Amino acid sequence: MSKSITQDMAYRQSLMKCTEKYGVSRASRKYNKGRSYIYFWKPLWGGSVESLACQSRRPESLFCVMRKLGMFPEKKRLTFPSLMGR
Repeated sequence: MSKSITQDMAYRQSLMKCTEKYGVSRASRKYNKGRSYIYFWKPLWGGSVESLACQSRRPESLFCVMRKLGMFPEKKRLTFPSLMGR
């Protein structure tokens, strides 16, 4: 994760501060976001902007995991000796 604060993270930070001060319903009306959106981010918010960064949910492919574990040899490049002499 990068260390930079994105606009989305700053937006969610201000949304969470508003939620803390005025409540979920009022903040959802002010920011035009659903209450479910706020309830999704509320337990993840630790008071810092970094806690509001999006976390990837994409699974790593099985092949990549097996290569990292050393179950497959390194990629080999094919060489053709007859073409190298030209």
